[in-house]
Parts: sequence; structure tokens; C-alpha cells
Amino acid sequence: MSTATDSHMFGQVTPVNGQKWMYAESERNVFNYSMGDAIIPLAIHHCQLRHCHSLVWHSQLPDWLTGTNYTKAKLISILEDHVAHEALNEDGTLRSDL
Repeated sequence: MSTATDSHMFGQVTPVNGQKWMYAESERNVFNYSMGDAIIPLAIHHCQLRHCHSLVWHSQLPDWLTGTNYTKAKLISILEDHVAHEALNEDGTLRSDL
């Protein structure tokens, strides 16, 4: 048994980058969760909890999003399909980037 699948050492797994927006929706309205889903069967087999992570982060955004100038209203409507992560700076203020 590898260390990663040893539930006594690691009781939870998180598909960190595999669930980020640039991978889960690399094309507008085309969703692909296969990178995040890839660890699920192995985690279930080894009785490990599964934890989602960083579905939307200020970094690692898809090109279709960063390559277009959207209005604030349009960005809000796009974001309603997602969950934001770390939308605030370390000092508690809103991030100034997209």
C-alpha cells in the first residue's frame, strides 16, 4: 500500500488543481470534472474522505475568462455557476484582479 492510500496516515484526499476553473471549464459552459473525479474511486476504496478545493481562485483562471473584458454584471452572472475561493486579500480587502 502506498502512503497516499494509507487511510491511517491520510484520512482525506483533495484533488487540488484538478477542480480549479481553468481545468473544470476550460471552454465556456463546457464542464469537465474528470481531473477532480479521478481520485474518487481510489479514495472510496481506501475509506478516505473526499474534499473539494478551490473551484474558483484568483489564479489559474481559464483563458476564455481572462481574455475578454466583461462587465461587472456579466462576471457576476458567470461566477454564479462557481464557488469563489480566497476572494479576499490577506488583509481582508477584496482582491483587485478579475
